[in-house]
Amino acid sequence: RDLHSFPTRRSSDLRLHGKSTILNNLCLSIATSTDFNSLYLTLEEHRDRVFVNLLNCFARIPLGRNNREIIRKELRGICTREELDGTKYSVKEKRDYLSFLENNKNQSEYLARKTEFAKLIEDSHRINIQSPNMDIDSMIDYLAHMKRKHNIGVVFVDYAQLLRVAERSNFRSRGDEIKYIMDRLKDFSNDEKNGLPVVLAAQFNRDVRYVRDMALNKIGEGCNLEFYADTILLGFYCFRNPQTDDPVERDRINKIQGTKEYNDKVLYVRLDKES
Repeated sequence: RDLHSFPTRRSSDLRLHGKSTILNNLCLSIATSTDFNSLYLTLEEHRDRVFVNLLNCFARIPLGRNNREIIRKELRGICTREELDGTKYSVKEKRDYLSFLENNKNQSEYLARKTEFAKLIEDSHRINIQSPNMDIDSMIDYLAHMKRKHNIGVVFVDYAQLLRVAERSNFRSRGDEIKYIMDRLKDFSNDEKNGLPVVLAAQFNRDVRYVRDMALNKIGEGCNLEFYADTILLGFYCFRNPQTDDPVERDRINKIQGTKEYNDKVLYVRLDKES
């Protein structure tokens, strides 16, 4: 059994995060290419939003200026111009969605992919999305229960810094809490009877603004993931042309792409817009 971690930080565009992008792609890859059922625990966003993100990733069809917003409108059942006119969306949003409604080819391809995706979620239960509100001990019991009930083969958790202990726990600091949480996850992943591989997303500290700042000791709240995880992917976005980027940043990106560090435990991964 393994505990895997995927800390990320944005580069060049400070508004974007890559941890959920990595989880979504891994989850869909396992669901479509293996016999394992996946459990996706989202502690940050509502499960409906994760559903939209996974569907967008699965469809891989350009629908307009904002794929996810178009998918949300479509899932709400807006099918005609008249229904769209009755909403409070902005003029730009309405124009974007109207283009989607009038593009029969893209719409047909998307609806076909949505049907395939629904089979993964609803019919075969290959992906189970949950938004649990529980402490780490209750969560471990829940994971063992879900393994027995739905034949789960892997667990995705988004994300590490939102995991918590019971309210009445007597820990002196958040660092002690994090250590306990990581110990519990590692013990669970190594349990031969009830355990599962755990894929755990995490964030870097806020002072990590560029790729050159990325280091394991800057993962938020001192998770010490290098001591617990069997594999660590450090993901980063880089949308601008590397030729015009800051020279120090560009050299760092060129150096680390596809490279491994820390006894081959850590791999750097570049995320693009289409990821």
